Amino acid sequence: MDTNPNRTARNLFLALLFPVVLLLIAAVSVGTPLILQYIAWQKFNAETERIETIVESWRAPPANADPVDWEFAWQTVYNALGNVCFTPETISATEFARLREDVERKNQQPITFETLEWLWWRLGHTGPHGNEYITQMQPLWEEAKQSYFESGNN
Repeated sequence: MDTNPNRTARNLFLALLFPVVLLLIAAVSVGTPLILQYIAWQKFNAETERIETIVESWRAPPANADPVDWEFAWQTVYNALGNVCFTPETISATEFARLREDVERKNQQPITFETLEWLWWRLGHTGPHGNEYITQMQPLWEEAKQSYFESGNN
């Protein structure tokens, strides 16, 4: 039995250090992906808010549009935006930034039915999820479009 107090203290320190190091390694390996996921969600939410704010400003119909027909078309596109850009897994951060830039550019022009139609088709080019959603919901967009133009809107 070792009776040297310095050696005993050192051995006790090393015995306690090993589990602490293991716990730190485990915490970092579990925590890092969670922190990265949190950061991705923060960026995603910021992009979502910026785009939605712009598209929400398009809700007021142009002077030559029937408010009910415009609302139907606007709601269809706005709903598509929410369904296509649902999570960071449904649209890449790079594509989401491109979409926001495109929407910001489009917002510099007068907002017309063609603006809504442009966004509808642009959402289909955001990636596989966007393409699938727009393809699947195309009949609803066609109904909104038909309703808008049959009412004499132009």
